[in-house]
Amino acid sequence: MQSLGVEMSGLTQVGRKGSEVCFEILTTASPATVFAYLTDSKLMSCWLAQDVMAIPQAGGVFRLWDPKDCWIEGAYIAVNPNQLVALTWGGIEGLRNGQSIVTFTLEIDSHATIVRLRHSHLPGSAINVHWMSWILFGLPRLKAVAEGAPPRGTYLGDIAEHREDTPYLLRFPCPGLDLHCAPHLTPGSMDNRSPNC
Repeated sequence: MQSLGVEMSGLTQVGRKGSEVCFEILTTASPATVFAYLTDSKLMSCWLAQDVMAIPQAGGVFRLWDPKDCWIEGAYIAVNPNQLVALTWGGIEGLRNGQSIVTFTLEIDSHATIVRLRHSHLPGSAINVHWMSWILFGLPRLKAVAEGAPPRGTYLGDIAEHREDTPYLLRFPCPGLDLHCAPHLTPGSMDNRSPNC
């Protein structure tokens, strides 16, 4: 399978607030296009969830729901057009509503955009689930739709299907990333991991 340009950094422990996972993708989409897919409810429904409520301003509502009863609830923390979107995230895979923080930063790199995702304040029990969810479902979907591919399912829909098709203890067994868990990553894409976000 072709690499989707998803690169992963290592986990960084941050004490009592939990742990974080960090990722970086390169996309041919402009920062404005990626930003729209992080803040516009209609565009977010192309890759995140079928039902999206988003008020992209500090304190604004952030809710995702899928008919298979997966949901995420939080609030926007910061929104800086075409540069930054930060929001609380919870209600799924071992997280209370708003328990963790997801931050997207967008940076222009020549004729492309670097999208950095930092998912922080994760309890140890939830790291692998969220780590693999972003690699397998979230970031590839965001990259694809931002680059103009037709929507083919959603992040939450993928998680719901994965739950149905995979026994609980086998869902996300990859703390060191075996390529069978993330076939779109190439061995070389893992060689340049940054130890920090």
